[in-house]
Amino acid sequence: FIQFDRISPAIDSYTVVNDNEEASYQAVAHLAKQGYQNIAYFGGPAHLNLYQERKQGYKNALKDFGLTFYEDFVKDEIISTASGKQEALHLLQTDVKPDAFLC
Repeated sequence: FIQFDRISPAIDSYTVVNDNEEASYQAVAHLAKQGYQNIAYFGGPAHLNLYQERKQGYKNALKDFGLTFYEDFVKDEIISTASGKQEALHLLQTDVKPDAFLC
């Protein structure tokens, strides 16, 4: 039995995982280097490790690049294109708007 990316530590098996934290860190770093400052994060189910790791990488990169962390820019449970579009349109109507999205 082999688990891929979405793993359960309760199951003793081989695992194949991505470095989700580093990947999201690098994505935000790239955006920051391009001049983006208000970067929103859209993730999936918050109870899954891979989304927790991605969110941590996002937060770490914001901090390292001196960018403001806006709690309202963090959206978990985005599980469809429709829900992502709805959240993006909502954020684009706020006073402080994201200028980039990490999904």
